[in-house]
Amino acid sequence: MGPRWLSRRGPGTVAVAVAPSAPHPAVPPQDGDLLAKVAARLGMSSAANEEEVIATACARIAQARPAGRLPTPPQGMVYVAELELGRLRRDARAGRSAAAVVAAGKRDRTLSAAMRAGKLGPFHARSVARMWEADPTGAAAVLEQLPPGTVPMVELGHAGDVEMENSPASEGLYRSVFPD
Repeated sequence: MGPRWLSRRGPGTVAVAVAPSAPHPAVPPQDGDLLAKVAARLGMSSAANEEEVIATACARIAQARPAGRLPTPPQGMVYVAELELGRLRRDARAGRSAAAVVAAGKRDRTLSAAMRAGKLGPFHARSVARMWEADPTGAAAVLEQLPPGTVPMVELGHAGDVEMENSPASEGLYRSVFPD
């Protein structure tokens, strides 16, 4: 004879089966007899056999926690379905990617504005970008403290207009510096 099912409640629930066992010899319960102790705790007579004790224990467990209900989670935690958890993880990865794109855009705009204002030269952009990756708030504070025009953004090295090259004034200036 196969196992006898005590509870069959649907998918995802635990079903308990009791296989028929060989009859136990009639041994009077002793102080250490576990079956007699369990039977007494369940309110049964000490003469109950193993199958009766197991069936009563299973019935009490089924009453205490109905099938399909999860135990209450610890405080601050909740149960989440596996599909929902997968969706939440995918959304979190997408959110991190979007945040990285936004942060890179902010970095690039801030560095470009600093270069236009003459706070930073193009040759410093890579090192400041690495500093930004390590500490965006600190790098922004350093760029904010730099005065505009720290790096000259206009051509230096002559005192006049380029159009003045062939004028009489430029010729006089040249002769004053380089006499014949």
